[in-house]
Amino acid sequence: MTITSADIATLIKDLLAEKGISQNEFGRRFGKSSGRISERFNGKYEWKVADLFPVAEYLGVTAESIVAELKRREDVSGVV
Repeated sequence: MTITSADIATLIKDLLAEKGISQNEFGRRFGKSSGRISERFNGKYEWKVADLFPVAEYLGVTAESIVAELKRREDVSGVV
């Protein structure tokens, strides 16, 4: 299984959109500027698995559900 920082960023963006939360609002929650959040989502700074715990809590999901969704997406994209 190879989950990249870009995969994590895409999933978090998708979850934010589902919940109607802007990236700016997300950044404010974590004390980050909109520029810093943009850099994170655009790959300048990598997401780490440890980042999933506070993000999951904020989004009202579990870190395990995020990892499961990442695995599911990888499985789907790997199917020929």
